Amino acid sequence: LREFNQGIDRVMERLSGAALQQLHGADQPYVFIDAPLAPASGFQRAQIHIFGEGGGNRRAFDAHNAAIVMDLAMSRLGELWVTLQTNNGHCRCKVRAAAKAVTLIDLHREELTEALVRIGFASAQVSVAPWDGDRIRETAALLRRFAGIDVNA
Repeated sequence: LREFNQGIDRVMERLSGAALQQLHGADQPYVFIDAPLAPASGFQRAQIHIFGEGGGNRRAFDAHNAAIVMDLAMSRLGELWVTLQTNNGHCRCKVRAAAKAVTLIDLHREELTEALVRIGFASAQVSVAPWDGDRIRETAALLRRFAGIDVNA
């Protein structure tokens, strides 16, 4: 019974955290997804932040000007922080990973670039860099754009 209650508590904490993150979307085009993961998927975490960039309507998404940030933890590649930004048909992708994964991902950088062009981007640029895995710092920096939102209301 204790393990069951602890499991329920963990699920409720995740749901509460996701609901709190969604509050940012009340004033700006933003969606947060804490993806549910199957144990055998190879993922330990997949949290996704989607932002609308620019545009006149602060609540509408513009498919030509958006950013997606993926905070991932994978069994083989480790911690990853992936940023995809599109601006008027041009795509920039930055993959940051633990040092052991950087070399492997960099070997496939050209393939990733070509794949982005094949799916419809006028141009694409992929870069790979080492990362220390500090996801709390990265998330805080990412959400700094929402400074001034009062979540106590």
